[in-house]
Amino acid sequence: MIKMKLESTSEATKLGIKAETIVHNYLTRNNWVVTSRSKIKGRKTGFDFRAEKDGQVMLIEVKGTKYDFKVPDLHETEFDPMRKRFVATHLFVVGNLGASNPPILSIVKTDDIHKKLASGEIEVKKKIVVKGYKFNKVKDMASQAILTKSDYEKII
Repeated sequence: MIKMKLESTSEATKLGIKAETIVHNYLTRNNWVVTSRSKIKGRKTGFDFRAEKDGQVMLIEVKGTKYDFKVPDLHETEFDPMRKRFVATHLFVVGNLGASNPPILSIVKTDDIHKKLASGEIEVKKKIVVKGYKFNKVKDMASQAILTKSDYEKII
């Protein structure tokens, strides 16, 4: 289990830290080897974790939200500007953070995001976010994982 500092940070940052901790716990409980990769040599990588298991590799961007099916803003740094593609291979969204219900982990393969970008359904706006990308619009793209209390109990 990883521990991260929560004092004197913004609400959005606190949600992000909680979400990353939950995802890290979930992956390690499921025998993935997880490495934090948000920065390498001071430069942002565009994803939060590299996870490896049985020869499979996932580059994971984690988002946390207090809502159940809504993706928080996706930032410009999370995209490859030359290829106009999401850097990560998977987007893990932890919803219901801070709610009375248990958190929900939703997983979207970024290939599905690329299809939405290519069709013009969503677009990248410089220095802001991926505009128009709300989770309820693409709920069918996500698979949901069952979290255990050990993934989140002491975090939320």
